[in-house]
Amino acid sequence: PQRKQQKQEAKMRSELQIGDEIIKAGYVYVKVADHYIPGKTTNEDYKRNWKRKAEVVWEKEHGAIPEGMFLVFLDKNPLNTDISNLYLVNRKIHARMATLKGYNSNPVITECGLKLCELIDEITYR
Repeated sequence: PQRKQQKQEAKMRSELQIGDEIIKAGYVYVKVADHYIPGKTTNEDYKRNWKRKAEVVWEKEHGAIPEGMFLVFLDKNPLNTDISNLYLVNRKIHARMATLKGYNSNPVITECGLKLCELIDEITYR
């Protein structure tokens, strides 16, 4: 039954148009390409055809996300992909924020915590 459901979902995704959105695992994804081989849909096809909407929004505004960096949601809501809710961090800053429990549903508090972690990192490792 699970395999049949996966095939149905893959077929449905292949029929969606570029620019269409789906929610999967709590994140909004946007179809950015249409590289499907009929009867043979792989995980690699999915990665080429779909991208997290937050990344699309960020890249439209700021360009490509550098390697080793990733986006966090200032209000902790991955469905809120407004550019004002996105913040680019490296793993070290993210780890420090997580350790300090600095992520908050209030985006102002989260942003202040991120900037504080960045400042501590700058002072400590300069």
